[in-house]
Amino acid sequence: MRPLAVLIPTRTDAFLQRLLWSVVAYSDQLVGDHRLIIADNGLSTGATRRIQSWAIRMVCVQVPEPFVFARAVNLAAAAAPPDADLLVCNDDLEFASMRPLTTFRELLAREREHGPTVGLLSAAIRGGVGNPDQRGEGLKAGEVGLTPYTLAFVCVAIRRETWDAVGPLDEAFVESSFDDADYCVRAGQAGYGLGVTADVVVRHHGGDHPEAMSGTLRQRCTPEERTARFEAGRRRFEAKWQKSHEARTRI
Repeated sequence: MRPLAVLIPTRTDAFLQRLLWSVVAYSDQLVGDHRLIIADNGLSTGATRRIQSWAIRMVCVQVPEPFVFARAVNLAAAAAPPDADLLVCNDDLEFASMRPLTTFRELLAREREHGPTVGLLSAAIRGGVGNPDQRGEGLKAGEVGLTPYTLAFVCVAIRRETWDAVGPLDEAFVESSFDDADYCVRAGQAGYGLGVTADVVVRHHGGDHPEAMSGTLRQRCTPEERTARFEAGRRRFEAKWQKSHEARTRI
């Protein structure tokens, strides 16, 4: 199995410790083939020191202002081992199932044996998510369900082959919205499907509306600013792909 790099963009101390503690609580050691990469755009000095003291395989990379989610993910991915699969995680979630990182590695290894079908794999989301398929309802243990709709990057694994073929996230989406939808469309054009597993469960503490975005933005933006960002990202997506956005955007 390939190593797994967990990419966590953040700009606030408010959420990160809960996420990291959930990794420890559910018995995935932060050593060996797991590496956590914190894309830091505003953590306090104390929080950074605590993170760096947890494990030698947890590192921070600095993300310049203004905060752009796509850029934060790309900088974290650039710090990952070149052969590692990638797991993009919002900072405002926590794992709620056993061995989540190991389970992702095992599922990705199994999908790799069956060809390029699934290139992106979402955990089952409990909480706010735009694509209801990402709730993983009705999926059996060990089953990967395909979705024809774009995945919200709440907790999504990207196979290394997919990342190498599709490239990094498009940093033109400066609003930090629809960058994930754009990536899913590009992955689909490259021949990779989008999957969901119920073997990894996360609780997402964002709102039930897509404009809630990740915790990093909820901490720094008013509801009106979040809505404006969401609408600007939607317009950018529609202009790029010449397709209208629906509640669940088809790839």
